[in-house]
Amino acid sequence: MNHVTVNEWVAAYSKHGAAGLITEGTHRTFTGEQKQYILEDMHENRLSYKTAAKKHDVPDRSIRNWERI
Repeated sequence: MNHVTVNEWVAAYSKHGAAGLITEGTHRTFTGEQKQYILEDMHENRLSYKTAAKKHDVPDRSIRNWERI
């Protein structure tokens, strides 16, 4: 088990309770503008992936993928 995944589960539970652990049907999509805004905010404010993810309530792996693309 990846420790990053466990940390994400703990954060989701802390923020949303048991409902935060339910992933079925909770997939969110982001527009290009939303992705761009989050990436720009991360770079302009020198935020880490993890900090930007918490600030915008997005998985940090999503931000990493957007940046790579």
